Amino acid sequence: MLLWVLVAGGLSAKTGDSLREAGENAELTEMSRKYAHLERVIAAIRTAPDSLSQVAGDLAIYFETQNDTGAWAKSLFTQGSGMYYGSNLSQAEPLLIQSAQLALAIEDTSMTGMALGRLGDLYRTIGKFEEGQRVLLATIRFLDGHDDLAPLAITERALANVYYSVNKFDVAIESYQQSYGHSMEINDSLGASKALSGIANCEAALKNNASSLRYSRRSIALMEPHGTPAEMAFQYFSLGDIFQELEQPDSSRFYYNKCLEFAEASQLETYILWGYFGLIEHYVFMKNYVEARQFYAAARDRAGTIEDYMVERQFLDLDLKIARGEEDYERAFELLKLQVKNRDSLLSQEQATTIEELTIQYETDIKEAENATLKSENALFEQRQTGILVVSTVIVTILLVVALILFFLFRRMRRLNQQLVEANSEKDALMGIVAHDLKSPLSQVGALIAAMQDAQLIGPTHQLFVDKMNKAIQQGGTLISELESIVELEQKESKALVPVQLEGVIQRVVENFEPIAARKSTTIQASEVPESVQIGNYKDSLDRILGNLLSNAIKFSPPASNIHLQMDTGPNHVEVKIIDQGPGIPTDELPKLFRKFSRLSPRPTAGESSTGLGLYIVHLLVAQLNGSIDVRSEVGKGTEFVLNFPVHN
Repeated sequence: MLLWVLVAGGLSAKTGDSLREAGENAELTEMSRKYAHLERVIAAIRTAPDSLSQVAGDLAIYFETQNDTGAWAKSLFTQGSGMYYGSNLSQAEPLLIQSAQLALAIEDTSMTGMALGRLGDLYRTIGKFEEGQRVLLATIRFLDGHDDLAPLAITERALANVYYSVNKFDVAIESYQQSYGHSMEINDSLGASKALSGIANCEAALKNNASSLRYSRRSIALMEPHGTPAEMAFQYFSLGDIFQELEQPDSSRFYYNKCLEFAEASQLETYILWGYFGLIEHYVFMKNYVEARQFYAAARDRAGTIEDYMVERQFLDLDLKIARGEEDYERAFELLKLQVKNRDSLLSQEQATTIEELTIQYETDIKEAENATLKSENALFEQRQTGILVVSTVIVTILLVVALILFFLFRRMRRLNQQLVEANSEKDALMGIVAHDLKSPLSQVGALIAAMQDAQLIGPTHQLFVDKMNKAIQQGGTLISELESIVELEQKESKALVPVQLEGVIQRVVENFEPIAARKSTTIQASEVPESVQIGNYKDSLDRILGNLLSNAIKFSPPASNIHLQMDTGPNHVEVKIIDQGPGIPTDELPKLFRKFSRLSPRPTAGESSTGLGLYIVHLLVAQLNGSIDVRSEVGKGTEFVLNFPVHN
């Protein structure tokens, strides 16, 4: 480790002198000297990337020959980082991948995380945002729970940079905040400063300029004691952007110039270019397109062959802005087409890369499968006959077992079905017997009460009780009649329907119920029905349907209300509506309306009785006549029953 630090320290005379001073200072402890070496190596990565890459490359070759995997992985990471900072991105990628692989092989979690984090940031720089996001998310999961928070903080910041690049600012802020928290936990003020700078950029993009300015100033305060010229340049560039958004051109130009000043001191072309970009944006904002074009030309001269997707995209965007400002619409149109083409090309490139990777993986899997097949072919051939015999035996056994199970299940189901049929028949017979046998004693009780009244054996004081007994007998008789109807209707035997004139049925039912309605001062209003309208009927089924619904309407309507019978005829059907002004039925109770013994919350308005079977019988009768019934109700406004029957021609 000391050799690696010392060789890397020879990147510049100044760095070498600092190292000698640190080594010769007797007052420094051994740990202090090592820390001083490390700090200068880190500074060398950021200030002399090309020299560092050369030295680190030589070290990588040396440590490979010495079989020192840990030092080899660190050397490759340092070499790749130097090329990354020097914008030689295509050469940096394989070095970072190899470094991560070596570190993973020796279970060096920190080194693996550092290499993968740098690799994800590299993918962002060249515009492979999805690939960068995938690598960085996987790295964060890999580092979760590890004691060393430094690589985790760096990776979280790199992931936030990806989100920022694709305009996912809210998610980017969350990731920057996580990086800031971890950086502060390990007293990494430089990392914390970069995270705050990222938040400032996101807030600026979201037009939260006051918040952006606050974060930017906090970032600069943290960075000033430790930051390199390149890092300070980036800070001032961000600050210039904020004042540009605030439309304070004097301040924005001041900070863009500060950015360029520090960038020149760093001697890193990428950062110098961003200084130029800031000034170009300033002059475009000021509509001084002559100055903007001059700075653009100067930036182009400095760019050379830098491999940076974000830089090239910025060049194109700025050229387009200047062309529009110069009213050179022909050039602006060509640039716009190129912008769209580049974005489409990037998408196609990412898709092609994905397809290529999948193809390589597929071909690799095929070859491995073929090799495995060749190696095991002889053994499989010997086992095949035995396997076929075993499988055949198992299949036959399973089929026999399944057949036996199905046979016994079928017998049991047939027996259960027969039992159900018999039980249903017994139920119907029992209900018929019970209904018939109940009629006789009720009739006898009614006859005895009548005889006692005729013989004047009941005095005036007992008449109230006699009336209640008569009412109970009537209710019992009604319940018995309805039970008998249910027994008959549930047999579902096909009935021969005979045509009946709807007009006569409605007139007869209305006349029967008008006296009952008059007791509550309720009016029944029926619309006219053409005499020619006929529907299929069985015995008095239609009278019972309309009578039951009309009886319910009277029971549940308040006194002095109106009940309407409305008819609507068509060529093949007739619709009958019974509409009352009662309390209405709650929506959650409507599904229970046509069930047996169903009791709903609305109650009759004059204390009338209800068995809970009437609407169930109506439903069965309507089905018997090949019709349908529907209900519409609103609490507080009444209920509407809608009957629909086919016309009997």
